[in-house]
Amino acid sequence: MDLEFIRPSPAYITSFSEALSEEPFMHMALTNKDKITAEQFAKAPKDYFNLLQEIEQNPVLTPSGDIFEMDEHRILWAVKKREFIGGFSLRYAHKEKSKEFLDYYVGHCGLSVRPSQRNKGYGRSIWGYAREDAKKRGLAYIVGGAHPDNVASWKAIEKAGGQFSHIAPDRYGWGEGKMYKLYT
Repeated sequence: MDLEFIRPSPAYITSFSEALSEEPFMHMALTNKDKITAEQFAKAPKDYFNLLQEIEQNPVLTPSGDIFEMDEHRILWAVKKREFIGGFSLRYAHKEKSKEFLDYYVGHCGLSVRPSQRNKGYGRSIWGYAREDAKKRGLAYIVGGAHPDNVASWKAIEKAGGQFSHIAPDRYGWGEGKMYKLYT
């Protein structure tokens, strides 16, 4: 695939802006500031990168108002030959309440691939990276999920080796999730 996984970078502003022209982008960081439009980004691109750093340092706040502390939360981009392909969020927690939140309701990784790059295997590659990242941290598995109607997303998880675990109810305001375990 020749994908690189990098920290979001102003060096990719042009390609990221092009992706935003296809549709608003979700960086899948589980916040109320998760979506950015081309117009919002064009007004203040540097503010967006500062926002991502802020999100990584703060607890997850759900639409229902619940707060979960993460031990680590990173937002990364997948790029290929200087082109923005997609983005994803990796999150890990050891506190029981936050661990249950990740394991049962939302998962350790959320990702979004830009529309023009979908159905090319990039989602599966990102899931593979997430699995390897978890393995390096000594985790036996990660959990990932997608809305039950989002067939392309859960098929990508399955192709990456995800094993169906359960349907998570909409307890926090994001909708149901078809959840999978990816063993490391």
